[in-house]
Amino acid sequence: MNILTGYISCTDGKALIDGVDILEDPIKAKKQIGYLPELPPLYMDMTVKEYLYFVYKNHTVILSSHILSEVQAVCDKIIVINEGKVVANDTEEHLSQKLSGEHKLTAKIQGDKDKIVRAMQGIKGVEKVICDASHKDGVNDIRIEAKEGVDIRRDVFETVVKKRLVYA
Repeated sequence: MNILTGYISCTDGKALIDGVDILEDPIKAKKQIGYLPELPPLYMDMTVKEYLYFVYKNHTVILSSHILSEVQAVCDKIIVINEGKVVANDTEEHLSQKLSGEHKLTAKIQGDKDKIVRAMQGIKGVEKVICDASHKDGVNDIRIEAKEGVDIRRDVFETVVKKRLVYA
């Protein structure tokens, strides 16, 4: 995101916005996008509705987040990027169907290993919970296996929040 908005330069490859290289013609490229930072500038003379229409009139809005529930709540289409490469590009519904076929979830959770394992075992549909590794900083690599056809991702997230565990 920082490369596309011109805050940092790319070290390899190209960054194109609507076919325009951000490094070769930054002004033309930036005319194709709008940028709303996490702490947006506010226009006090506009209502919330007026502001939203001002910042988003017939454009694609990109939300960059690691919080799946946030993305699911507001996005029509989800693109997952890993190490600069697109690894998934679909609707939330289709991605959920594809991902739920795996039946395994791996999470890095900080805290007492036994407390984490017990909390995950208490989730409906979970068949097996294994701590693959515990690190010096208190982070545990937790592997959670669910029954076939059961999507436990939301329940795992909610359990982490309720038990005040910390995703690492």
